[in-house]
Amino acid sequence: MGIVSDWIHQSKWLDSVLGAKSAKTKFDELATIPYVGPADFRYVLFVHAAMKTDRKVVYPFPVNTPEGLVRLLELSNSEVFLASVCHKHIWTEPLKLKPEIRLIEVPEICEFVHDKHVEPYLYERTMAEGIDDAQMLIQTSSTSDIVLKGSRHSTSRSSPACNKAE
Repeated sequence: MGIVSDWIHQSKWLDSVLGAKSAKTKFDELATIPYVGPADFRYVLFVHAAMKTDRKVVYPFPVNTPEGLVRLLELSNSEVFLASVCHKHIWTEPLKLKPEIRLIEVPEICEFVHDKHVEPYLYERTMAEGIDDAQMLIQTSSTSDIVLKGSRHSTSRSSPACNKAE
C-alpha cells in the first residue's frame, strides 16, 4: 500500500482529533486547518488528508507577526491549528491574542509513514463532483486580505506584484 496507506492514516488521524467530516461541500464552508511544522512529507500528506476529510489546509508563514497569524486564522475561519512539537512555539503569542483557538500537536512523521496495515478511508465523491475542489488556501504576502470565493483558487489583488501590471 505504501504512500497511499499513509494518506489514509493521516485522514483518519484528522478525523480523530477534529471530529467526523462535515457534510458541507462549498469551499468557503469547509473547515480550514492551519499547519506549521518541519520541512517534511507531512505537508503533502495534509493536503490529501484535508481533501479526503472535506476540509482545506493553509500553511501560514512561521515568520508572520502574532497579529498577522491571528488575522489569517480569523479570515480563514480556523478554530484549530496544528503544529509539530518543534514548531508549537510559533503559536504561543497568537494563543494569547485568541485563546479560543485550539492547538493540536501533530505526531512525528514516523506515526504516519510506516508499513502497518491501515483500513481504507474512502473518498466518497466522484471525479465530476470533486474536479473543481480547492484543497488549500495559499497565503500571499498580505495576511489581511485573503479572498475566498467559490470553489476555485483565488488570489489577493492587494499584492504589490499584481498592482505593478495594472
